[in-house]
Amino acid sequence: MKQKMVINVCMHSDKDRCKAKKIVGGISGVLSVTLKGEDLRQIEVIGVGVDAAAVTTKLRKKVGHAELVIVAPADDPLKPTENDDKPNPDICGVPHYHTLPVYANYHYYQDIPTCTIL
Repeated sequence: MKQKMVINVCMHSDKDRCKAKKIVGGISGVLSVTLKGEDLRQIEVIGVGVDAAAVTTKLRKKVGHAELVIVAPADDPLKPTENDDKPNPDICGVPHYHTLPVYANYHYYQDIPTCTIL
């Protein structure tokens, strides 16, 4: 089950924010990490089977003071709600297109030789 947790962390610079995001993002089961709040001192973590106390403890050791604010089940945006009156695009005949990632430097990587010995 997905869960969402919000943690207040004492971060003073962008370096601290980057470090905190790397630490939390490296924990297994974490799906997304975002910074929230007006001064970007809250970290919102969405994950499956993530221990909130372990995340908070790890942030305390590596970054600074951390305080767990809330742990709640994450809302699934794909799950339809009862009050949702929008028609389903698959039912209405609107095709569902998949997008592919576009790499800006694709031709650059084609020019680099793969064998460095010769």
